[in-house]
Amino acid sequence: MRHLFILMVITVIVTSCSNDSKLINKFDNIKELGNENPTLALKMLDSIGSDIRRESEYVQMKYDLLDVRLHDKAYIPAISDIKIKKLVVFLRQMEISRKNKKFTIMKEVSIVT
Repeated sequence: MRHLFILMVITVIVTSCSNDSKLINKFDNIKELGNENPTLALKMLDSIGSDIRRESEYVQMKYDLLDVRLHDKAYIPAISDIKIKKLVVFLRQMEISRKNKKFTIMKEVSIVT
């Protein structure tokens, strides 16, 4: 029974990771289109927007960042800065997390050597 539970957890994790990468690939394609036609790219982004809030925080932030970028490319002024503030906080947390991981890895390497 315990092995079945572990197998189910692994399956859920792998499935969610593959879904994240599919969405990130969609975002990349929409971003490329946005360089030429930001209005069409915004429509494409909006079409997948309803499902995004069920995804990981990383995917949600990538979506929001692309949304801000495409609005800027289409010369659509921002009504509110709330989304941008959330992105700045998230990106700062990611940077702090990366620095902590680097420090931990360097510390572990120095202990081993």
